[in-house]
Amino acid sequence: MKKWYSFSLIIILSLVQVSYLVAQNKNKISSQYVGIWESSFTNINVRSKTGFFKWKFISGSVKIILQINDDNFASGKIGNSEFKSASIKKNRGIGISYIIDCGEVGKLFENDPEEKKSLQLWLIPINENDTLRAELRLSSSDKYPMGEFKLFRKN
Repeated sequence: MKKWYSFSLIIILSLVQVSYLVAQNKNKISSQYVGIWESSFTNINVRSKTGFFKWKFISGSVKIILQINDDNFASGKIGNSEFKSASIKKNRGIGISYIIDCGEVGKLFENDPEEKKSLQLWLIPINENDTLRAELRLSSSDKYPMGEFKLFRKN
């Protein structure tokens, strides 16, 4: 009985691993996104809450350096803040291919009013070779857009 239990457990674990690998490959980021990307300085708007449905908007200029790996993780720099091991998820809707959850970062530029914020990069489908467009958004429930970037392949 113990042999059958061990044998069954090995079979089940093998099937789980195969299923996991198939699922990973199915949602693996397209190779055209993999690489190092860099934008020029672009103006963005950071908002901070000043009251009930009241916001203050501060503009600043930031540059994005982004490294996208084929294992569905990215790292990089947005303005003065860095992020590492950010997960990349395939978007299920239209108009956006992938979403990078950058996590919590600090001030993006010198007079940024927010000490900490969670950010996402929404990657737009690539139409031009070596050019990637991305939207920078807050990760909050309203997904506030901060700006749009045009990034160029560096490798």
